[in-house]
Amino acid sequence: MKRTIFLVIILIVKIALNVFSLQYDHCGERLIKIRGLVVGGKISQRGMWPWQVGIYKKQVSGWKFLCGGALVSPQWVLTAAHCFYVGKNNTNRVWSEKDIKPLAKYKIKVGDHELRSYESSEQEHKFQEIFIHPDYRHDPIYENDIALVKLNREVILGPYVRTVCLPGPDLDLAKPGTAGMVAGWGMTDYSWVSSFLRYSVFNIQTNSVCRRAISFYYNKTVAFCASDVKGHSAPCYGDSGGSMVRKFFLNGKYRFVTIGLVSWGGCTLGSHFGYYTRLQPFLPWIYHKVNSTCIGPGQLTNGVVNSTKSIYQPNEAIRFTCNINYRRIGKSELTCQRDGTWNGYKPICLEVSCTNFHHPGDGRKIPQQSKFLPGQKIIVECKKGYTQLGKSSLICQSDGSWDRIWPYCLAPCPRPTQPKNGTKLQRGDSFMHGQSVRFRCNTGFKRTGSSLTTCINGKWTNKTPKCVAPCPDPGTPSYGHRYNHSFQHGDQVMFSCEKGKYLIGRKMITCSDGRWDQMTPKCSVPCKEPSSLSGGKRKGDQFKQEFQCNAGYTMVGPSAINCVDGNWDNDIPKCFTNCPDPGAPTNGERKGDIFTHLQTVSFSCKSNFAMIGSSKIKCVDGKWTDSIPDCTPECGSPLGMENGKIPNKNIRASSRWNNRYDARYGRLHGTRTWCSGRFNIKSPYLEVDLEKPYRITYIATQGNARDNQWETKYTISYSLAKSSPIEYRENDKEKVFNGNSDATTVVKHKLKKSIIARRVRFRPIGYRFSGYLFKSSCMRVEIYGCDLPTDCVMVGSRVLGKWDSNYRGGDVYCKSYVKTIDDTYNEVQLEIEDDEYYNDKLKTMSKTHVVLDVPNKQLNLPRGTKVLAPDGNKYYTGNIERIIEYYYLVRFDDKTSAWIHKTDIRVLKPTQFCEG
Repeated sequence: MKRTIFLVIILIVKIALNVFSLQYDHCGERLIKIRGLVVGGKISQRGMWPWQVGIYKKQVSGWKFLCGGALVSPQWVLTAAHCFYVGKNNTNRVWSEKDIKPLAKYKIKVGDHELRSYESSEQEHKFQEIFIHPDYRHDPIYENDIALVKLNREVILGPYVRTVCLPGPDLDLAKPGTAGMVAGWGMTDYSWVSSFLRYSVFNIQTNSVCRRAISFYYNKTVAFCASDVKGHSAPCYGDSGGSMVRKFFLNGKYRFVTIGLVSWGGCTLGSHFGYYTRLQPFLPWIYHKVNSTCIGPGQLTNGVVNSTKSIYQPNEAIRFTCNINYRRIGKSELTCQRDGTWNGYKPICLEVSCTNFHHPGDGRKIPQQSKFLPGQKIIVECKKGYTQLGKSSLICQSDGSWDRIWPYCLAPCPRPTQPKNGTKLQRGDSFMHGQSVRFRCNTGFKRTGSSLTTCINGKWTNKTPKCVAPCPDPGTPSYGHRYNHSFQHGDQVMFSCEKGKYLIGRKMITCSDGRWDQMTPKCSVPCKEPSSLSGGKRKGDQFKQEFQCNAGYTMVGPSAINCVDGNWDNDIPKCFTNCPDPGAPTNGERKGDIFTHLQTVSFSCKSNFAMIGSSKIKCVDGKWTDSIPDCTPECGSPLGMENGKIPNKNIRASSRWNNRYDARYGRLHGTRTWCSGRFNIKSPYLEVDLEKPYRITYIATQGNARDNQWETKYTISYSLAKSSPIEYRENDKEKVFNGNSDATTVVKHKLKKSIIARRVRFRPIGYRFSGYLFKSSCMRVEIYGCDLPTDCVMVGSRVLGKWDSNYRGGDVYCKSYVKTIDDTYNEVQLEIEDDEYYNDKLKTMSKTHVVLDVPNKQLNLPRGTKVLAPDGNKYYTGNIERIIEYYYLVRFDDKTSAWIHKTDIRVLKPTQFCEG
């Protein structure tokens, strides 16, 4: 019994010695061993994953578990970048932003196994700094999802707290077909976070499988995916940031090496794959941050680096060498500093070549290539006749420069011109650089300019001189004297007058190349002072007066007069007032921008616009002979008598001969004709109701072809509603139109001034017949014009006018026509269309009480829109309450309601009045 107890004690001591003899700073080692392959996320044993770290974030309710991580050194934790992002939203959008400050809201636990209870192996540490990879891209792709956390102090390594190994820089262990293990406290179903640290084994999938499983971009360089051996388990919320590890022979023994970080995945929500950040591409960044090492600068283009490592320790140096025919720009050696940065920038290798060509002028280089390597030769040849300065051959040197200065080709000069009245002493058609030419003038001519010129690179140093002629004798003025009798170029002659005479002209004149610069002066008797110039001013003396009109005036007559033997040689001019800018017609243009006296400007209209008024006007002493014309839209379409657009009921007459000559037959080119009754001799008429106002520009008539009758003269009158017709007048008197001269020909008249009317009445006043005892008027007619604007109100527009107030609330509007518009008082006079309900046919009201009667084109007027809606022949004010397809429910201001079709609705809003 004692022996047994002793053996047990010895065994316990031996185990304890083994435990405490472990070197806890060796990465990737642990106490617990796994037997067999564990599948499905089993609870791990304490100490099985000693590098596992829990990251916590402080909430209002206390500390909350956030993510997992892995201890890669006593003071550094490797985790996922997305753990430090938080979602934001407002009414317009949802987004995420970095959430790393203040650091005091984060902490970690190491040596933890059971999440919700304290264990003696636990250690808590605060954050000193968070490093998120600079290329991290957040939701939805989580690309480069990696971060490092530096703790405020080192953890204490022990049996339950150790570091995981990082693979070598060139070792990527995340290969398809291999398996890795992941531990974490993530969800075990849709809502529960595991209390105990769990782990699973996952198979790494091929990149093509990973890419097909998702609909957005997948970057295989920095990510991979995996699933468990049954294909349905993946990491969950809470597992993020944890490391996937594999056992690998490293530094003499098998150790656990991290190969990736849990980034995102389907968890228990249906996806078969979890997606991981591939660790290998980020190892230089990790070593750089954790160990203050330097990241390898990579290869040197067109050169060699003496070392190709990815990571360099402080004080390690690398050297750079450029290839042959390349020169280095920058340092040849860089040293890794203690802060993990190089003491300079990687150099570049530039090709050594000669490219700085100087253009030789008019020459060429042989061979014709853009660059030359050291030792290569170039030859420069000048064109024939050119002079070469410098040697013709150059050699490219090792530093990229040429061995001598580039030569230059100097151009010859063209043949200089021979001076008029002179000679060029040297002959030839071409003169080389440096060659000179001399000139000489003929006898009696004087040279101006240099007698010598030299060719310098294609240009002469001096212009060809001139050989100038002497001047003729200028003569001597009557009653005067001349001084100096030499008339060569540059000579001057002076004049004076006898006593009592005045010199008219310059006292001194100069000879210039055969001509005097001024006329010979005259000696004359002075003139009396002329009268003043109205609208202008004059200046001068008793022998010459000059005139100038004031600004805004035009002169007619001479601008100067001269005194000749005591008399002025002309009358003084007159100053006429200029005209103001007449402007240009709307929809037209003006030709001519000079508005002086007697100037004419003309006008034209744009296509599809007709001119009303004069096409030319003239300025006469400040006034235009006429006003500018108007350009109105071409308005002359038939309004519906011939084509039947106007219904029969809208055509009426004073009488008819019988049913066969009814008013409805008064249509142009109709098979029948309207004829008045045989006893309706005094004032027969045919009236057409157009149903709405039009601008009327033309009328046309035809006779009675069946009975060979026609009307030779007629007048017209017009009206808007039911008021008395207004006779059409031209030149302040009723217009009598010439009618027809036979029974079939159409006679068409253009109205000098268009009218706006709804009803037009034709009244024959002269007619003839053939073969009938009783006289009867017969006509077929057509009316031509166009619609009025539908976007603004003008005289003749159909509108809804505020005619009355509803005693139960709101206002009453009636269909009316605009008779007059008074812009001074901002008022309109309306004529009611239907006077059944009101005795006052005419009413004057403010422009603000008028709404254009145009059907509503908008399909969906918003609720609450103020509108006018009909009830019988009247319109009442109200608001839109509901909309169903093409109908609106209108709530009238008198508290009643009705469904109204959208075309019957008129929006109650300020009305635009047409300009002019």
